[in-house]
Amino acid sequence: MNDRRAALVAGPDVWEVVARLQELDGPVERRIEVLSAKSSLHTGKIKIAIAYARDHGSEIIERIGRNREAVEAIRHPATARVPVIERDHLTLVTPLRE
Repeated sequence: MNDRRAALVAGPDVWEVVARLQELDGPVERRIEVLSAKSSLHTGKIKIAIAYARDHGSEIIERIGRNREAVEAIRHPATARVPVIERDHLTLVTPLRE
């Protein structure tokens, strides 16, 4: 993977939007509304991020996995590194489709 990252104009990276959506419960439209209410993101930008993620799923999954691994390395520096990507490979696409 290269270090190029897809980002929304004047907003977060696409993987960050998708990661936040994965943390929420309920139908996609409800998760979009909740994320919009909790952030400064307009629902249209969130939908653009979802569309990009659907077209570039492996890139987004890998980026989310790399971030989670980095967080775990900081929290638990002595534990073995188990790739998070393997465990969450379906969570990007499945919960976001209706």
